[in-house]
Amino acid sequence: MSVSSSAPPIKRRSDEAKPAGTDDSAFQDAMSKPANIRKANAMSTDPWGIDATYEGAAGKIQMVSEQAIEGIRAAIAQPPDPARSLYDERVKFLQQGQSLSLPAAAELKLEDGSVTQVRDQLSDDLPIDYHQLVPIGGSFPLRLIVSPRRCHLPPGLRIWGWSAQVYAARSRQSWGIGDLADLRRLAQWSEDLGAGMVLINPLHAALPVLPQEASPYSPSSRRYLNPLYLRIEELPGAARLEQDLQRLATLGRALNEDRHIDRDRVFRLKQEAFQLL
Repeated sequence: MSVSSSAPPIKRRSDEAKPAGTDDSAFQDAMSKPANIRKANAMSTDPWGIDATYEGAAGKIQMVSEQAIEGIRAAIAQPPDPARSLYDERVKFLQQGQSLSLPAAAELKLEDGSVTQVRDQLSDDLPIDYHQLVPIGGSFPLRLIVSPRRCHLPPGLRIWGWSAQVYAARSRQSWGIGDLADLRRLAQWSEDLGAGMVLINPLHAALPVLPQEASPYSPSSRRYLNPLYLRIEELPGAARLEQDLQRLATLGRALNEDRHIDRDRVFRLKQEAFQLL
């Protein structure tokens, strides 16, 4: 069977531009309707239950390609038979506070295990959860899913903060690259200003060879962190290095004079410090 030959035409609407191949008169007729009506029409489904459009994160109506829709139709094959009754469905979604008319009496089994008899209407105070609606006298149970009308938004959800690349957030005490001590200082300063977060780059380890991988998005491991982000002076036993530590720290801080981060030189200096420790 050719799915495309038996499929009804895909209805499309757009708030921005006429799709290629769309009849001009139909498009103008759609765009002449109020925005809320256009949106409602755009979200209607075909016999396969496939939306030809969806609302993007920016609030604009986006259109699904005909190729994608035809591919889904081909995978489903024949469109499903429409339900003749509520109890012909297997799953029913309700939003919290929404009631539901019933075609016949049924037994309502709530997620908490309680059971009640219902007749003509489900009340609008059903708890958020997964329930079962079992028609009296047989038929398959209906899975009844009650969902909240919106995602949970806890008090104080809206916070602000910085987005920082740790390797670039270096200070005068850094060895040519920002480290975890610099991040700690940045976080403390941000908290004093009222910030609630600091978004940072991945800190995973690169391969311990030269040249050093510059991108934090190409790590060698997801388990281990990059030792270049360690503040050598704060490591256990660092104070015992005395003159060796002072020599390495002087060389490392000198790298701050260059606005570019020389990871290879930082790697050599910190590897020498690790070996001494």
